Amino acid sequence: MEFESLDAPGGKELATENQDRECDMDSAQSRGLADPKFTRSERVRFPEFEIRLPFEANLFQDRVAPVRNRLADLGVHLEEATGACVVRVASLMHPRIGRNDLQLVADIFGFFFACDDRFDGPLGWDKAATAETVEVSKQVFAGYVPDQASDPFNYALMHLWEQIRQRASAELWERIVTHTLGWLDHYRWETGLRVDRRVATVTEQRRERFWASEMSFDWEYIELTDAAFLPRRFIRHPTIQQTLTDCTLIVAWWNDICSLARENPYSNVVYAIQQDRSCGLQDAIDSAYRLVLDLCDNVLAQQARLPALLGELQLDPRETARATAWWDSLLLSTGGALRWHVEPETRRYCQDRRQDLPTLVSP
Repeated sequence: MEFESLDAPGGKELATENQDRECDMDSAQSRGLADPKFTRSERVRFPEFEIRLPFEANLFQDRVAPVRNRLADLGVHLEEATGACVVRVASLMHPRIGRNDLQLVADIFGFFFACDDRFDGPLGWDKAATAETVEVSKQVFAGYVPDQASDPFNYALMHLWEQIRQRASAELWERIVTHTLGWLDHYRWETGLRVDRRVATVTEQRRERFWASEMSFDWEYIELTDAAFLPRRFIRHPTIQQTLTDCTLIVAWWNDICSLARENPYSNVVYAIQQDRSCGLQDAIDSAYRLVLDLCDNVLAQQARLPALLGELQLDPRETARATAWWDSLLLSTGGALRWHVEPETRRYCQDRRQDLPTLVSP
């Protein structure tokens, strides 16, 4: 696979430097300003965001129905700006699937965004309410049939995931459910950090962010649409599992850097690094960015070793083709997520390279 650029095929893509848009100091970050730990600000410069993994767009992107309207039919509200760009992230993260599969993943991504926005509000500052909300949602996978009028979020969850269940093997469905339950549980962790005004440690970040990210679900969706019937000994191999963890952290921490002015500071890896190292915010941003680039390099190094791994597992030609297709889609999905965050059209994130942001005050 070759690296892609917006301007020309091949080469490494560099995000545009200055976009004329205001930063959105979101409510979660604004509440962080009331915390004595965040009473000072620091002028920082964001990196140029070099995308080291390949990416491409799905040819069916313009043929997908508006996700905001489809979720509204299920009773779920999606912000207008988010609805306008959710198809794009689905297209970049799943560039080689058909239109119907792209429509479903776009709908699911829209649902993920709606859930995140829901917990970014007052719900995400109430431990008891978060715990109750999470437990009710988890019951969808234990036989609970929600009513659309009184419980639209869980009705949408049931409706969307049922479309996956009908197509997935029993083993794949079990993994999808496990990761979905883990994703739901992560809201407890994030709410706990907010309420306690506690910044997570870097060690905690490495442990929790696999679940506190929709990416763990997305890797299974690749398996469902791009490379069905993967050999279990391949997907469960420690090298592959580590690569999945690395790709998850790549996207999660890239998101943390891009959304530093917008989202929960207590679960953000940049502030985790600043806290652990007692450094300035600029140093923490630079360190987080280097972590992401190092993980990208790790994944690319594993790609060079992939033929040896496939030989070690003694896969037959058909299994080898499926495993190779899955790997290609994994890298494209990860690179596509990175690309989406820094596109000028992505309206969830501020694109200004220089910003004044809250910085942790040393105790």
